[in-house]
Parts: sequence; structure tokens; C-alpha cells
Amino acid sequence: MDLNKILSDPNWMPQSINPGNIIFEEISADTLKSSAFLDGRAKGKTGRSVSVPITHLLTALPNLRNAENELFEIFHISHVGSTFIARLLDEFGNARVYREPTVLKGLAYLYREFNEGASPFDRESLVELQELVFALLIQHNQKNIVKHSSQNLIIPKNAKNRRLNTKPALYIFTSLENFIAHGVASPGLKADAINGGASRVKHFNSLSSMDRLNLFELSELQRIALVWMSEVLKINSRYRMDLNDYLFDFDKTLATKQKTETVEILANHFRFDLKSEEVSKIVHSDVWIFDSKGGSKKSYSDRLKKMKQNKTKYKKELTETIDWVCELTHRNLHLHPLDLFL
Repeated sequence: MDLNKILSDPNWMPQSINPGNIIFEEISADTLKSSAFLDGRAKGKTGRSVSVPITHLLTALPNLRNAENELFEIFHISHVGSTFIARLLDEFGNARVYREPTVLKGLAYLYREFNEGASPFDRESLVELQELVFALLIQHNQKNIVKHSSQNLIIPKNAKNRRLNTKPALYIFTSLENFIAHGVASPGLKADAINGGASRVKHFNSLSSMDRLNLFELSELQRIALVWMSEVLKINSRYRMDLNDYLFDFDKTLATKQKTETVEILANHFRFDLKSEEVSKIVHSDVWIFDSKGGSKKSYSDRLKKMKQNKTKYKKELTETIDWVCELTHRNLHLHPLDLFL
């Protein structure tokens, strides 16, 4: 297939990376808006794909850059409502919203391999590849919002998009208490705490100066807390107040603010100029009353109710786990930033 055809058609989306090529897959016009995620669960893919040599794409990179096209990014800790926020932003209009494009997971994997000395790419090649991938994602629309997977927190902030119009990032988190209260009854988060435990305990131990954790000695709630600690530390390392990045406390915001206020916070950060009738339309959207991942009827009040129940049911274990995290934080110099998020 002709390269110009692929690059000019917004329905050809970069999907994955291998050492010599980027694989593009064809999506339909409603794939981005109808899909909670852009992996195998995405809707409307045609099944067609094509492999393009990276060298050919790098030749085209100067023509892909468009100073008017904006890139906004959303990073987040796991299981914190980021899919809902990205779904909500779809309602704002005039933005191309990507929810966890798999090509960026591939890029994060390459950075992990590079850090471990097992990547076929050198540092400069990875930086150039990162710029290329983002240029491909944002070339078809003026306002573009990319919600990353929590795995992508490893992607270097200072390496990306040196010649692209990158805007302040939004970082979504929640307090440790709320994270555990949600996670203790969440099969997905509990599974994540087990399956991703090894990498997270290694990350923790690489930063801890006075304590060494053994994954097999941790309680269930401590494993959930480990997810929070590891990912919050990564967010802290990326967050830049001087670049106007925004820390968005999901549960605090949705539990204490009116929907209109939440919409206005997001509109201000992502630079949407909304009229009052547009705000009203967003506030009354069905996004607020349906599960953002599965489509069943489920609102934030359900999450809040469950967390309150769990805070009562697991009060002793929750208190002990938070105290454990506080002790670790105070004993270890490189863990002190966790205090800001507790």
C-alpha cells in the first residue's frame, strides 16, 4: 500500500513497533469514541494491517510535524477512573481522544528493555522513534488527547516531542486510603497487585535505602498499597509544576465538587472554550451514569458507596497498612514525596 495513503488516512493508526517496522491497523470512523481501550477490545477494527519500515517513516517525519496540532497527555495510577475522564473528554467535542493506544505500550516496553540493556535501539533512536509515534498520532487533528496506560509512566518526559506542540500533562491519582478501599473489593486491582507485584517490589527496593520488601511476606492490602506507592512515585518523578502540569485527585474531586466544576477544571486544563449550553450538555451526558469500561449502568456514587463500606469493613487492616506505608515513607529519603499524595 502507498505510504502517502497510509499517512493521509486517519483510519490507519499505528498499532505496534518491532525493530524495523511500525505496524498500522485500519480502524473505522467510530473506533476511537466507541472503544474503552484500543487493544483487542477495540470496536470497529477492519482486520486489515500493514507494516511500514521505520526508516521510511522517519524520512516523512518533517512533513508530519504540524505546529498547530496540540498534544495533551493523561497519565495515571492504576484503577483510578482515568477511562471515565477520557470518555468524558470525548463529550467536549473537537478533540481526537486516544484511550491507551497499544503502540505506546510498545514504546514503554522498548524503554524498559533499554534500561535493562536488552533493547535493539540506542537512546537517540528511541527518542526519535518516540517523536515519530506521537507525530503519527496527532497529525490528523488540531486537538489530541492521549490517555496512557499506567505502564507508560516509564516513558521519559524530557525525551519526547522536542519539535511537537506538547501541552501540560494531567496526572490522575487518588489517596492511599481511597485506593486501598476501592482495591480490596476490585478483582481487577487485586489481580494486578499479584501479577505486577514482582516488578513493583523491585522498583520500590531500588529506591528504598533503609527497607527491603519481600513480596511473599506482604499482606493483600500491603500488595495493593505497593501498587499505589510504585506508581505514585513515578507520577511524582514526571510531574512538573513549572510546566503547568495538573495533579487531579479523582476521588476527592468527584466526591466534593459538582459536575459543572469538574467539567470546568478539565476544560481549563485541556483548553476547551465551552459555552454554558455545551457545559450543560456534558453535565447531562450518559457518560456519568454508565461504566466507562463495560457499558453497564454504574455511576461514581456506586464507587463512593463501596469505598465507604470497605473503610468500615476493613478499618483495622486499612489503618495498619496506611501506618506501614507512612513508616516506610519517613524512614527512606527517596520515598518522602509520597507524603504529598497520602
